[in-house]
Amino acid sequence: MPNNEQVNQLLNQLVALPPEALFLFLLGAAAAGIGLLWIARRSQARKQLQKREIEKFQAVCRLVENQRQEVSFLQSRLQSLESYVDRLNAHQQRVLDSASQRRQRLDDAIGIAGRCADDIELSSRAGVSPSEAKLIARLYRGPAASS
Repeated sequence: MPNNEQVNQLLNQLVALPPEALFLFLLGAAAAGIGLLWIARRSQARKQLQKREIEKFQAVCRLVENQRQEVSFLQSRLQSLESYVDRLNAHQQRVLDSASQRRQRLDDAIGIAGRCADDIELSSRAGVSPSEAKLIARLYRGPAASS
């Protein structure tokens, strides 16, 4: 920091300058001040732009993270649904197999209906219920043959 004597000496030198030189000095000082102000504003604008860019980047990062979590949830949900579909397919296959076996037992019962003496024998040989055996006997042996 300059002391008072140095400041006085500078002022005396400035006063001793011709008016044109003093004017040019003040013009130069004003231009330097305007230049520094422009640089400061530009720097501030650059900092604000960087801040906005950082905020945008952070918003994109949050969005990506939210989407990653949603994709992860959807993947687990998809796996769960695939497992459920697999169980349904297995159940459907068991039902189809059961229906096929049932149809086979009924076909067997129809095939042997004429060879069985009574409904109980037909039921035990074909693996059908007594009421089914009675119905098959009536349909395929005629009403006189059923007991």
